[in-house]
Amino acid sequence: MSDFVWTPSADVVARSNVKRFMDRHGIADYGELVRRSTEDVAWFWGAVERELGIHWFAPYERVLDDSEGPAWAKWFVGGKLNLAHQCVDVHAAANPERTALIGEHEDGTVRAWSYAKLRERVNRLCRALQGLGVGPGDRVGIFLPMVPENVTAMMAVAKLGAIFTPIFSGFAASAVASRLQDCEAKLLITADGFSRKGRAVPMKKTADEAVARCPSVERVLVLKHSHAPVPWNPKRDLWWHEQTRQQPADFDALPVDSETPLMIAYTSGTTGKPKGAVHVHGGFLVKIAQEA
Repeated sequence: MSDFVWTPSADVVARSNVKRFMDRHGIADYGELVRRSTEDVAWFWGAVERELGIHWFAPYERVLDDSEGPAWAKWFVGGKLNLAHQCVDVHAAANPERTALIGEHEDGTVRAWSYAKLRERVNRLCRALQGLGVGPGDRVGIFLPMVPENVTAMMAVAKLGAIFTPIFSGFAASAVASRLQDCEAKLLITADGFSRKGRAVPMKKTADEAVARCPSVERVLVLKHSHAPVPWNPKRDLWWHEQTRQQPADFDALPVDSETPLMIAYTSGTTGKPKGAVHVHGGFLVKIAQEA
């Protein structure tokens, strides 16, 4: 490709986050930025983290420890933080009425939540999950459609110091089960159902078939979304709205070490058994914030 599709104007460049970062560190051009980021990786990511304003409960002692080799690198060694605190609580405190997320459904219905509302819903779910015995290190499967409650679930699990596994809403029971089995999930969060291209998808039925193969799953928390009749196991199943309705709206995020696992994200499995990639609070948060 010899032609650029778009070249930013000088004004756009001057107002960009990258240009501000370069000016702060005396970097003349993009080529120099790339060189410094690769020649001194620890300097670069320490500088990026400071630029992003990440909130640490306890400061890290060292940006990078790769003494055991690059495959076992440890980032922001000794630091304590929590991804959910940074993504929800920090913004809710500074700009409570700012829009945090917008959910648009297939029927055209739109729901917009402020950071204050998101924090309240995350906190109520934290309380509910804690009451169900979910704590630091426990694995929670999240098998939900693309709705705002999906974000609520991820943030609540992270805030507790537990580990979530996101599972694609279109998967069959066998695919859901393989992921729950591999991470030995203690709890599954799912929905009664949802609509895809005008067709009703019986999500709870799929979840039940998957959980039947997963003895580690003790409880299933169900979001009422489609309001369709669903199969129900009263010894195991619980409605999300009933568990969260009376819960207090406050909950302090658990400070965790930067290398504490946050999420296990599985590959599709199209070329074999799905592989689980473990992401941690510190590295994942800084990289996602840098990209966004």
